[in-house]
Amino acid sequence: MFPDPAVQRKKLALVALSGLLGNSVGLVISGLAMYASYKWFFRIMTIICFVCAILTVVFLPLTWRLPKTDVPRWRQMDLVGVTILGGSLICFMLGTTQGPIDGWNSVSFIVPFVLFVVLFPAFFLWEWFIPPSLAALPGTLWRVPNLVTSSLIIMLPFGYYACSQLIYVLTWQEMHGWSPIHCAVALLPQGVVGIFVGIIAQRIRAVIEMPRVTISIGCVCKFDNPD
Repeated sequence: MFPDPAVQRKKLALVALSGLLGNSVGLVISGLAMYASYKWFFRIMTIICFVCAILTVVFLPLTWRLPKTDVPRWRQMDLVGVTILGGSLICFMLGTTQGPIDGWNSVSFIVPFVLFVVLFPAFFLWEWFIPPSLAALPGTLWRVPNLVTSSLIIMLPFGYYACSQLIYVLTWQEMHGWSPIHCAVALLPQGVVGIFVGIIAQRIRAVIEMPRVTISIGCVCKFDNPD
């Protein structure tokens, strides 16, 4: 939809930022749904997904067809790699979520975490040895300057936010007696601040052009206390 590289970068940035806001808005929707039943959260999300799918079909233009090749279409999807990566991430989120609840020496933490440690490197090994044209994440991509460093830095806040919201909600509900919607609204600033920083990065180029300073400040600001 946006062939101009400069415009394309801005639109892709908006797509990335929408995940931050969506993660927080989802908690608000679940908090509101709890006034009726927890089942309504899944019903509302199903309705939203169907509406978005219809709008996508109506408004997005048709893209060009893939070039003809002798490789079957199913092989181009890299089903093995996607399955390994998806399984490893699910195990990681399950382990880090259940660890604070059941204990870090419990089976519900140890088993998913061990599977994550095995599956996550296996994904990159698989992607490295298959042809780049068939890989979901080609091994040649890691030759891009600073990509490895940036990826490791991004994983730090991702691991934090993947399980921090559940810990905060449990703490506020069980210890302070907050309602579900109160907890959801309290976590809304996580997404709003992310959107705000993304807008500033688009307007002030120094935020992107000085990564050593901005990333260091972001890592320091990341740590907080649920109490």
